[in-house]
Amino acid sequence: MRPASLTRAIGQHNGRSLQDKGQTLNYVQSLIRFFSELGISAGEFLASYNSDATLNKLELAELANQDYQIQATLTLYVAGRFGITATTAGGFQEMLKVADYLIDTP
Repeated sequence: MRPASLTRAIGQHNGRSLQDKGQTLNYVQSLIRFFSELGISAGEFLASYNSDATLNKLELAELANQDYQIQATLTLYVAGRFGITATTAGGFQEMLKVADYLIDTP
């Protein structure tokens, strides 16, 4: 499975439907079910999920989580210094505006 095809497949899925159905993606079986709805076979998903590249990225993400002391999802970090959450910014749209401001400010 190529990353671009995976990104397109996820982009076509309505994330709200997961919440509406009460589905979570915290187990391998739920991930397989989610990706099968996007036309990705269990074998194809598992090959990507268990790949060295995926495991390395998960390890790096875990280290970043510890380094940045992530407390909430979604937390954005800009320039490795500014942590922004929807709560601290006053909402999701405001969070994106703060991020844009920090990115555009020299």
